[in-house]
Amino acid sequence: MLKKLWAVCKDEEGQSMVEYGIIIALISVVAIGVISAIGQKINTAYTKVDSELGKQLGGGGGTNPQPPQPPQPPQPPQPPAPNP
Repeated sequence: MLKKLWAVCKDEEGQSMVEYGIIIALISVVAIGVISAIGQKINTAYTKVDSELGKQLGGGGGTNPQPPQPPQPPQPPQPPAPNP
């Protein structure tokens, strides 16, 4: 019985699986951190592009853009005011 228990304790196959799990967990934590840090910068860049496109196209940009407004016709000249 003691020999079987000692053989189970010496078995190292399970340890390598645990090590792989720890490595995968560390890689995941680092990836989440990098994506979080870069994600905010990318979001800011897309917001700037959206805003500039909205200005150039006459819309409001953002999540609820306004359609472009047609150009206004020129106003006729006003007659000069009479001198009293």
